[in-house]
Amino acid sequence: MTLSRNGQLLADYIVKSFQDDSVPTESQLRERMAQLAPFLQTIGQGTTEAEQDDVLRELLARLRISMDVGAGLKADDVKPWIDSRRATIDPFYWTRFSNHLQKEWSPQVLRNFDKVTDSILDLCGNPAAPEEQWKRRGLVIGDVQSGKTATYTALCCKAADAGYQVIVLLAGSLESLRRQTQKRLDEGFAGLDSSEFLPTKGKDGWKSRAVGAGLDNQKRFAAVFTSRTRDFNKDVLNSRQLTLSAVKEPVLFVVKKHKSIIENLATWLQAYNADTSGKIRESLLLIDDEADNASVNTNDEDKDPTAI
Repeated sequence: MTLSRNGQLLADYIVKSFQDDSVPTESQLRERMAQLAPFLQTIGQGTTEAEQDDVLRELLARLRISMDVGAGLKADDVKPWIDSRRATIDPFYWTRFSNHLQKEWSPQVLRNFDKVTDSILDLCGNPAAPEEQWKRRGLVIGDVQSGKTATYTALCCKAADAGYQVIVLLAGSLESLRRQTQKRLDEGFAGLDSSEFLPTKGKDGWKSRAVGAGLDNQKRFAAVFTSRTRDFNKDVLNSRQLTLSAVKEPVLFVVKKHKSIIENLATWLQAYNADTSGKIRESLLLIDDEADNASVNTNDEDKDPTAI
């Protein structure tokens, strides 16, 4: 069922009006709709009785979905850092993505989703920490169709807000999977359609059109150095004189797990983004999306690991 634009607005207002974790009854939803529908009518966003019936059915389906927080394991030396930095973090990308999700997700699910993704980021390193360099590795496990793509999209958003400047997502070994993943991150994180390769900002604004979460807030967009039509290509970046330091926003790469592509990306990062000491100062979040055959080292311990 697809709601009309005004029906979607009414549904969003009703969802936002329930702030606690309780699941509203049908009578409570009808009462809240009776309160809000006349207000929207006065500002030219009214709904018909038929549309309100559609809204009610949508809400009954949406608000009865629940989500567990889950459990995790961590090393003893991992220190939490998000709470101590929360007051200084501008949650732009996360707020935009969560506003986009609340059109389909219940407040209860969204609140637990917020907690889960906070806990994952808290296990990653603090990009504002004074240490010269650090490394952290982890594994997130979820069921099929359990929201893994939404989870790492939210993690990208929150990592970017916290100060991670470079996000690399390994999207399997097939180009069709890479393009699908690029599309999802365009919509949830970057906010721009990357079909026109490497969108840039000129006098008339962004050349590529806003999509997904970007439709709700177009103040900022992540820089995307890959596209829906093309994997990483250093010649394109070099022709446009693009480097990590040349953009103010976080930079996203969505690449296949092919040896040559990963090597080209690593070579480009070192050649065009390292300082005089040979170090790249930007912090990196690397996500392996597909737990496929390229993820595992299948060689014996006495041999060099497999290429990927």
